[in-house]
Formats: sequence, C-alpha cells, structure tokens
Amino acid sequence: GAEAGLFEAAAAAAAASDAGSAEGGRSSAAEAWRRIAWACASAGCPRPAVFGEPSTMAAEAPSAAVWQSLHGLATGGARADASVTPLALEPFPLLRLPRWLPQGEVAALLEAAEGLWEPSPLAVRGAAPLRSSESAVLAEGRLPAGGRGVEAAQAVRQRAADLFGLPVSHMEPPQLVRYGPGAFYAPHVDWGSADDPSLWLAGQRVASALAFLECSDAGGATHFPALGLRVVPEPGAALAWPNVDARGTPLEATEHEAEPVVASGDGVPPRKVALNLWARDRPVPGTW
Repeated sequence: GAEAGLFEAAAAAAAASDAGSAEGGRSSAAEAWRRIAWACASAGCPRPAVFGEPSTMAAEAPSAAVWQSLHGLATGGARADASVTPLALEPFPLLRLPRWLPQGEVAALLEAAEGLWEPSPLAVRGAAPLRSSESAVLAEGRLPAGGRGVEAAQAVRQRAADLFGLPVSHMEPPQLVRYGPGAFYAPHVDWGSADDPSLWLAGQRVASALAFLECSDAGGATHFPALGLRVVPEPGAALAWPNVDARGTPLEATEHEAEPVVASGDGVPPRKVALNLWARDRPVPGTW
C-alpha cells in the first residue's frame, strides 16, 4: 500500500481542475472523480457501489519502458552498464548497482530526515505488525527551501527516473527507512492492491529502487523468497526491479522482506538506513 502523507497536496489540487475545452472538461471531470474516490477511500469510506475499485493494472507503456530499461542495463544494448550486476533476469530483472549513492548525497539525505522520522506505516491495516522501522518522507514542502536536502532529493528522484526510463514526474518523493536493533519488514510487495487509495490518484507502482545509506555488519539483508536470494546491504549500493510485468500485471514474485538488523558483537548499536524510490505509471500529484 502507499505510504501515508505522500499525497497531502492532492485534495487541495482537486478544486484547481481546468475545464477549458470540451476534452479538457471531460479529463478534468474524470480527474476530479478520482480525487473524490481517493478522499473517500483515505477516510475509510471507499464507497465501491459508487466509485467501483481502482484498477491494479498499470498502464502498459510505462510498464514496458521499465522492462526495456532494466533489461538493457543488464543484458547489453545501448543502455548496457558494466558496473551493473544482474542478480536475476527471470521471472523479473533484479539489478544491483554499486556506488549508486555518492557519499555527499547520503549525508545530505540523512541531514534532511532529522525531525521527520515517524513509525513506518503498515502495509496492511489491522493485521499483525508487518514492520518495526521508522520512516521519513522527503516530500515537497517538508524540506527547507534551498537546503542540501532539496537538492539531494531531486537528484535521487531524477537518477531513479533515468534508471527506469520514465519522466521524473512519475517518481514518488524519496522515503528513508531506519531500522534499529531487531527492526524488520516482513514479506511484502511494493505494488498496490485494490484497497490502496493512492491507486486512484497516482496509478500503480511500476518499479522500485532500494538504496542503502548506512548498514550494520550483521543482519538486515533483503530477502526475495521467490528467487531464493538474500542481498546483503552495502552503503551506497542500490537494488532495482519492476513491480509489474511488461503489460502492467502486478508480479507476486517480487515479494521481499527486510530481515532483522542484529548486533555484530563490537558494542556498536546495529542500524540500517535505506532509501525507497518508487515509480508510478503516471505523474504523481504534489511532487516537484
């Protein structure tokens, strides 16, 4: 499901629809309808008899763009990158990118997150706890104008958009996640199910990039059960994968988990800080 607080600007923007032309009027009316459906669902009153359910299918063009870009990086062609390690190609491409985050950006992002940390939202409301981390969403309006954090947040969004072959407007605001001793995130997928209100506004999450800022010496691996693969975090490195197939169908095989961070025995409290960058199949409201 989408993280809380990412689309706070959407409700205010609903009143700004432009109905200038006949076609623009129809488009604006459809957009306003989606915003109303989102507002109702976010308030716990989804009204499926009125609005139906949002589609979990992603648009085909951006879905195909992600697959073409990631496959090109991994297997050759114009986008081939020798530094990229393909950890898997089937049933979906999973790429490891070393030195993806420069140290200067790491410091700026961590500095920007101070004062923004809060308990991470759960992926499933009312279920057993799925995660025990803290999150900081580096969204527009939450960072001091002109600060290093704004520049770093914009830079990583653009880099992720280029990685996926999509416009930067399709990228959600960067989200930092901090794991303390024993903290974890149980198996989950990043794409949204039909009860995810954000699907009304921003469509489906078509791709994920997961970068690591700080890592303990033990624990905290990212586990992909369907691949039988555990990736040990390394500062500055990133993982990237699609969340849907090339036609836009969500991929169950992308389920993954953040394994508990454990002490290494050196007396230093264990900690892991990661960066989530999610791409949607359409422009995301309320972002840069």
